[in-house]
Amino acid sequence: MDQLGDQVERVLAERVRPVLAQHGGDVRLDRLEGGVVHVRLLGECLGCPAADLSMRLIVKEELCQALPQVEDVALVGGVSDELIGQALAILRRPRYTVPPPRLAV
Repeated sequence: MDQLGDQVERVLAERVRPVLAQHGGDVRLDRLEGGVVHVRLLGECLGCPAADLSMRLIVKEELCQALPQVEDVALVGGVSDELIGQALAILRRPRYTVPPPRLAV
């Protein structure tokens, strides 16, 4: 990772993750494209109706304030590896069938 990537990770670790963790969430740096930081929200933040608001008010504000070279922060959509892992774990669970009820004669 380059110098900006290291700086972004530091700001995420020190300023952003503690705030998101209070709500069971987390953030992961996905990629850097020029001055645009692409992040994924994880945990309870994933799929939360307030995810976009959290990204703008917490993630973007902290990164842009701490690192003037960050021009924008973009939320990466789609299904995260974490969510895919959770879904696979559910699908791999043994399936139990319920026997039909016995009819009283």
